[in-house]
Amino acid sequence: MRGLRSLLNYMACATFVAGAVFSLAACGDDSSSSASNDLPQTTEKCGEEGSYKTVKSDKVGGTDEYYRCTEGTWQPSEYRDPVESCTAENEGVVDTFTVYSGRFHTDYYFICNSGVWKETGKPAGPSVSEQCTKEDTKVGDTCVVYRPSENEGSLGLAGTSVKYVYTEAGEWEPVCQLAANGECKEE
Repeated sequence: MRGLRSLLNYMACATFVAGAVFSLAACGDDSSSSASNDLPQTTEKCGEEGSYKTVKSDKVGGTDEYYRCTEGTWQPSEYRDPVESCTAENEGVVDTFTVYSGRFHTDYYFICNSGVWKETGKPAGPSVSEQCTKEDTKVGDTCVVYRPSENEGSLGLAGTSVKYVYTEAGEWEPVCQLAANGECKEE
């Protein structure tokens, strides 16, 4: 009886696995599937310039696909709608869109320009002069400026602290990069 039960369990598992493999093969990469039909064509006219469309993928392990209305037609986009609408009220504003993947994340920066969000680089922080110069700044004064790394948030990499000295030319010159103990690093 025990042997028969094992045989039946084996047959049931084999049938299930065969059915699952057949289902995967049948679903595969068939372009006639329902979600694939929802994908906008690059010749398809779109409404509002700069608007986005997200299409759910029906492929096994698939991810959403994003499209952006560009010059009157839907074009593939690496991103979904990044932020709120880009209007005259927020013209020139830089906003961040963060994509999370497990423990890590990536920040994408967009600027509102003529009614359309356009990807841009990470905005620069204030200059050394803006951070260090005061009304009573004199030659020989020092200032430490922290510069975050490009991957500080996403990968946990720390930025660097740089020590500057104010010169007779009225400029801040870098002296050294500081170690964790606040001393200049040996180069």
